[in-house]
Amino acid sequence: MKLSPLFALLMSAASTTALQSTALAQDAGEEKVLDEVVVTAQLREGTVQDAAVSVDVATPEILARVGATSLLDLSRAVPGLILQKAPSSSSSGITLRGLGSSPGVASFESSVGLFVNGAYVPRTREFATSMFDVESVEVIRGTQASLLGKNTSLGAVNVVTRKPGNDLAFNASLAHEFELESWIANGGLTVPLSSTLSMRVAGQYENLGGWVDNTVTGEEAEAIERKAGRISFSWAPTSQFDATFIYETQSSDSSGMPSEFISATPEAYGLSALAGYPGLEADFDRVNQSSDSLVGNAFNEDSSVDRASLSLDWNLGDYTLKSQTAWSQSESLALAGTDFLPGDYLHQVTELDAEAISQEFRLISPSADRFRYVLGVFATSNELWHTNMVSTNYPGTPPVTGATITYFDQSTEAWSLFGQADYDLTDRLTVSGGLRYTSEDKEVDLARDTLVPGLYPVLLSPPYEPFTLSRSESVTDGLINLSYQVTEDLKVYISWAQGTKSGGFANSATLLDESEYEAEVAQTTELGLRYQTADRQWTANATVFSTEVEDYQLVTFTGLQFAIANTDLEAVGVESELTWRPNAVEGLELSWKNTYSDAKDAITGADIPRAPLWSGSVVAAYERPLFEGWDISLDGSVDYESSQTHQQNPNAVPRADGITMLNAGIGLISENGFSVRLIGRNLTDENRYTFVFPAPFIPSGNALASSERPRTLQLQLGYSY
Repeated sequence: MKLSPLFALLMSAASTTALQSTALAQDAGEEKVLDEVVVTAQLREGTVQDAAVSVDVATPEILARVGATSLLDLSRAVPGLILQKAPSSSSSGITLRGLGSSPGVASFESSVGLFVNGAYVPRTREFATSMFDVESVEVIRGTQASLLGKNTSLGAVNVVTRKPGNDLAFNASLAHEFELESWIANGGLTVPLSSTLSMRVAGQYENLGGWVDNTVTGEEAEAIERKAGRISFSWAPTSQFDATFIYETQSSDSSGMPSEFISATPEAYGLSALAGYPGLEADFDRVNQSSDSLVGNAFNEDSSVDRASLSLDWNLGDYTLKSQTAWSQSESLALAGTDFLPGDYLHQVTELDAEAISQEFRLISPSADRFRYVLGVFATSNELWHTNMVSTNYPGTPPVTGATITYFDQSTEAWSLFGQADYDLTDRLTVSGGLRYTSEDKEVDLARDTLVPGLYPVLLSPPYEPFTLSRSESVTDGLINLSYQVTEDLKVYISWAQGTKSGGFANSATLLDESEYEAEVAQTTELGLRYQTADRQWTANATVFSTEVEDYQLVTFTGLQFAIANTDLEAVGVESELTWRPNAVEGLELSWKNTYSDAKDAITGADIPRAPLWSGSVVAAYERPLFEGWDISLDGSVDYESSQTHQQNPNAVPRADGITMLNAGIGLISENGFSVRLIGRNLTDENRYTFVFPAPFIPSGNALASSERPRTLQLQLGYSY
C-alpha cells in the first residue's frame, strides 16, 4: 500500500505504525509474508524504515481492529494522538507530542492540520465527522512547512479514502455494540464503467448510544446519529493522464450534554433545588442532571458537511504535473442549556455556515535523479458565518439576566509559493531543504445586539454597532533535513523546520473590538534513528524532538465561552518504537510505542492543557490458520496516558488522573471474504476527566468534566468480494 501523493512528497520516508499486522496466508501450508507499508519518497519507492520524519500510518485493518468509525476514534489506532470534543458543540481539538489545539472557537483553525485526500480542511469541527471506506490515515508529527504548509505548525493528519479500482469489488459490514446499544453499518461498491473509467460508491450509518445517564430527563448523553455517503470516479484515458473526482456528504444529529459536576458549592445546589430538583450530585460517575425546557436533554446539534475534490495528474516526459481542486461546506445549528443544571438559567443557540475552496499545482522532477525537487503554488478562499444567541436568567442580588446575539462574518484569502529539493551528496548521505512563502488576508464583520436588557448585556456582553476588522500577514517558513544511511539496517537523520499558523479573530470574545489574536510560529528540531533487521524480526525507532512555539494560540473554556489568547510554549521529548516478530512463532507480533513529552508554558513554567508526560501503547497480535479456509486473529493492547491538566491555569479546575486501558479482540477471516470480529475496549471500565472546566456565573469551586468512554463490546460481521 502506498501513501497519498501529498504525503509522499512531504516525506523523505515514513514509519509504520506499531499496530501493523502480518498478512494472512492463503492456506496452512503457505509461508506468511509480512504486509509492509511502502512509501514513495518524492516519487521514489522505499520502505518505512527510510523515515526522515515521524509518521504513523493507520491501515484499514488497524481501524477495523479498534472499531474506529470517526476521526475522533483515531487515538485508538495511533498512540500519542489525543482527540477531544467540546461538551456543547462538535468543535474538536487535537494534540501530538502534547502540543496542538484545544476544542472551542468556531473561527479557530487547528495547529495540527486536517487533510482529506490531500485537500486542506480548515474547520476543527470536521474532526468529529465519520471515517469510512478508508485506504489509510497518515499522522505526521512535528512542524511542517515547505510542502504541506497551510496551518500545520505542530503536525498534520491526512485521511486517504479508497479509490475506484479496475475490477468489480464489494464490501459490507454490520456491527453492534452491546454496552451502549449502538449500531454501525457500512459498505462500498466498485464498478468498472469502461476500460478507462471506474466508479465507487460507499456509505456508513451510525446510531450510537450515549454513556452519561441524565437522571432528570431519563435519557443518555451523548447520543449520535450519523449518515455519510461518498461517490468517486477514476478516469485514465491514456498512460500519460488520469483524473479522480470525489464527492462526499455527511449529516449528524447529536443530543445530550455529556458533562457532569465533579465539585459543587451551595450556590449550585441551590440553583438545582430552585429548578425543582434538589438531588444535584457531584460524584464523577457518568451521571448528570442537565436539562433545559427548550432543548430537553440540554443539548442538541444538527450538522452537515459536503466535500468535493478533483485531482488531475499529467506525465510530462519524466516530469509530473499535479493539480488538485477542493471545495467544502459545513453547516450546524446547536441548542444548548449551558448552565449544566436543571432549569433555564443559561441558554445558547448557535448557528454556523462555512465554505472553502482551494487550488494547488505541483511540478515534480524525475525521481531517479540525484537532484530532485518539487515546486508548487497554492491558493484558498473561505468564508465563515457564525451567530450566537445567549440568554441568561440567574437569580441573585442583583440578578444576572438579559439576552444578546453576536454576529461574526469572516472571509479569508490566502496564497503561497513553495518548493523542496533533495540532493544525494553520496549514496548514503542526502540533504533536503524547502521554503514556503504565504500571504494571507482576513476580514471580519462583527456586531452584537441586545435582545433582552439586563445585567448580562451591560457587563458581560455589551452591544456593538456593526464594524469591520482586518489583518494581513506574509510569512516565509522552511525546513532543512540531513539523513545518513549508516548501514543497510540503520538510518539516522537530523532536521529543523519552522511553520506558521495564521492569526485571526475570535468569534466568542466579550469585547468584540479585542477579538484579534496573533499568528503562531513553531520551530521543531528532530534527531531520528530508524533500525530494522533484514528479516524484519526486530524494529527499533526513536525520535528526539524539541519544539518552541511563539504566540501559541491558547483556547480556554471559561464555562461560558471559549477565549483565545497568545502565549509561548516549549516541549522536549522522545518518541520510541520497539517491535519484535519472532521467527520461532510465525504470525506473532509484539510492539511498544511510547511518547515522552515535557510540554510547558515557556513564560510561567506550568504544564499546558492536555499534555500528558507519558503516553503510549503495548500491543500483542497473533494471526495463524485455524482450519482449512479460515484464519484466526488475536490481539490485545494496553493504552496509557499520565495525568494532565485541562486549563492553562492548573489551579482553575481539578487535574485529570492518568489512565491505563486494557483492550482485546478476536477475529475469524475466511478466504471467501467473510469475517467476524469481537472487539473489547476499556475492558476494566476505567474512567477519568477528558474535558474539565469551571461552571459559568457561579463562584469558583464549581467544576464540570466529561468522562472517558466506558467499557464497550462490539461484534462486527463483514464480507468483501
